[in-house]
Amino acid sequence: MKLKILFVSANPLMDLYLDEEYKAIAQGIKETEYRDYIEIEVRLACEYDNLMDAVNEEKPDIVHFSGHGEGERGLKFYSPDLENNAEFIDAELIGELFETANENLKLVILNSCHSIIQAREIVRHIDYVVGMNDEIGDETAIILMSRFYKSFASDNVTISGAFKQALNQVKRKAPTERDTPQLLRKNEEVADIKISDIVEKEEQPKGGDTNTLHAETIYGVGIQTGGKVTQTINNK
Repeated sequence: MKLKILFVSANPLMDLYLDEEYKAIAQGIKETEYRDYIEIEVRLACEYDNLMDAVNEEKPDIVHFSGHGEGERGLKFYSPDLENNAEFIDAELIGELFETANENLKLVILNSCHSIIQAREIVRHIDYVVGMNDEIGDETAIILMSRFYKSFASDNVTISGAFKQALNQVKRKAPTERDTPQLLRKNEEVADIKISDIVEKEEQPKGGDTNTLHAETIYGVGIQTGGKVTQTINNK
């Protein structure tokens, strides 16, 4: 069994460095011992219906949303039929979506500004949720997420431990944004899991996959409408 990450990007204004964020995450994972057990499903220029379909079809362990958030107005998804190609999905709607998600889903990450309102709604249904209680810069978002995944893909680091290490990097490199990322937990009974609680390491694949994509070959996140990329991280 592999850890499956659903990486969703929505950038109608084409003003975020989402391709750089994705590549940094994939590169960090590639350097860890669990690289062969992690699969990333990518949805580019994602519409809200695309997210719903992907959650249903892929049954991910982690959903990672990268894009714009505007507090109570909602998270911004791509929509070619609306003004500025953008549709705002509010906290109630996004919460209802994750209420019906598969039981595999343990963590939702909203790597978007002012997304703490949506995070608080989602955490009613999902064990762990990361949200932002203010604006977060592109470089800070990359620092936070690349360190989080690299830490969590290590054998002995839990979700909360990986978040603390990621926040430590933010405090060092972007101290003015140190209080922006927030990790929410559904309740005290929720287990603080490690990757080894999800992945069965004895199922390690042998040999390389000639069709495997690499982080440095993924470009144009947010440009290709409805696009899908499947990437298994390896050490080639």
